[in-house]
Amino acid sequence: MQVKATVDRGDNNVDNQVQDPISATATVIVSDGKLYSLTLTSPGSNAPAILINRVSTLATLVNQTGTTIPPDPNATYSFTVSAIGTDRQGNPPLPGTTVNFGSIDTPQSNFTFNISGVQGDPQEGGKVFSAPDGHFVTAGGGVGPGDTVVVFGKQIQGAPVGNDDLESAVKVASVVSETQLNVATAFNFNDTTGATVNNGPVLPYVVGRATVGNISTPATTDSVGVASTKLNYPVSQLGRLAAVWAQGTGVDTVNGSVRTVTDAAITAFPGVAPAKIIISPNPIPGNLTTSVQVCIYDALGSPLPGVAFGFSFTNLGVGSGSVDGVSGSGTTASVTGSSGCVVTTVITSGIASSGSGGSGGSSSGPSLTFSAGSASATAPITASGGLILLANPSACGGTGCAGPVTLTLLNSNGTPVSGVQLTGTCTGDPSIGFTDGPGVTNANGVTTVTIFATLNGVGSAKSGSCTFTTATGSPTATVTLQGVDLCKGGSPLPAGCAVATSTIALQVTAGGVGSGGSFTSNPSGLSCAAAKSTTQSCTASVVGGSYTGMERQLCSYEPWRSHRDAHSACYIDHRIDVYPHG
Repeated sequence: MQVKATVDRGDNNVDNQVQDPISATATVIVSDGKLYSLTLTSPGSNAPAILINRVSTLATLVNQTGTTIPPDPNATYSFTVSAIGTDRQGNPPLPGTTVNFGSIDTPQSNFTFNISGVQGDPQEGGKVFSAPDGHFVTAGGGVGPGDTVVVFGKQIQGAPVGNDDLESAVKVASVVSETQLNVATAFNFNDTTGATVNNGPVLPYVVGRATVGNISTPATTDSVGVASTKLNYPVSQLGRLAAVWAQGTGVDTVNGSVRTVTDAAITAFPGVAPAKIIISPNPIPGNLTTSVQVCIYDALGSPLPGVAFGFSFTNLGVGSGSVDGVSGSGTTASVTGSSGCVVTTVITSGIASSGSGGSGGSSSGPSLTFSAGSASATAPITASGGLILLANPSACGGTGCAGPVTLTLLNSNGTPVSGVQLTGTCTGDPSIGFTDGPGVTNANGVTTVTIFATLNGVGSAKSGSCTFTTATGSPTATVTLQGVDLCKGGSPLPAGCAVATSTIALQVTAGGVGSGGSFTSNPSGLSCAAAKSTTQSCTASVVGGSYTGMERQLCSYEPWRSHRDAHSACYIDHRIDVYPHG
């Protein structure tokens, strides 16, 4: 609605009629401001993408111990979880509305929750949860009091229409049987239409507890209805599934009882985007059956388990190719393990000769591409009548290769070639080198070499490569090395990193007493002052964080006012939260 206020410019008194009116009109939104719905915005719609490639731009490394990047297995990542709330009229709930967050990540195996199903049936308005497909006593070691039942009631999560009100995250009070649980908090009545609706055992659900990650809670909504927090988890558990939820309280308009407002999602502990895929060997020898290792890492070099790669061959001409028995294109038979790698069987035939092989390959020649989400990598397929030299891995990080690089020498038929001395040279950053090899190929055509490097840098990353060959200079195999910028993803940042800042505007209005007003923050960085009876706007460029300060109105002494009253009138505490760009 609109509110109109009128004053008399003539004598500022409307009691003796308005002589010279001044009016102002303001539009006021009328709504109850009570929480009716919550929607997770992260992971939210991003959850399916995270499940595919296990990375997100909202994940950051919490570098609490100053470890170098890539992080060690004891390092911790944090992922921003946010939810937006509305009232029933589509307006934000009152600022400061409490939103509780939670997560569970256990028990699970093979990237699947052990205690889960699709036939959940919460008792409307009651404290019983049943599921004909449940195994609450035996699955995953069994359910226990204090565990959480997460029920998915929304269509986007696979539930039939008409069950949004039953989206829940409730604690288990007791286990009745394999198919029934008692819970500590009553489920909603599912009476959005004015009458309770029971659709039976049709809802997806997960039961478990948190043993790996934790989530900060509670949080409160801001002026637009958004509440945010952090999900924290170890680097060693990237890719592990987690069920997360946001939960608040509203009012059931039918019976006036307290209504629990929930949104939940299944996600995975994500790494830092973008992801990187490495194919070894690269190039892939043609017209042979070859074991090809495909690995995926996040931007800081942490392995990403649980990823299934899509693959496709291109430009095979009259030839053919298959991966794990599937021709042309498809998905790898297995997902990546804890190392972030999976070994596939690649078979090619009928590939035209491309000369003597090597580390390159024409962009228009035969190739094999592996992908996960937006990340992809392509390896050329080379066919040669001569020898073939393979390197595994074909790419390493900023501290060199984690283990020995395996060099394999084969003839054109894939038969190992023994007794051949291999040599190598490295180019790029001078820190790159190798030791413990390469030596003479054994009966399997194999020798190994250890590559070391120091390529991670502050503000920039260095790179290079090592190429290995025989005494004749042919064939060759190349291992590339790429460091990371230590300033990307760490918290706190290492010394020497450029700090992202935000420019914000302050405005101080000084009253008509005293000598003026000012604001000065702690920590320093924000300040602004205005003379008596004026308004002053100031700008400051500051880093992210919370800035507390005292807005000081310099008052004149008023003998009829107590000292305490004068102090209260002249000093006001403020806090400003700053979120840096970049």
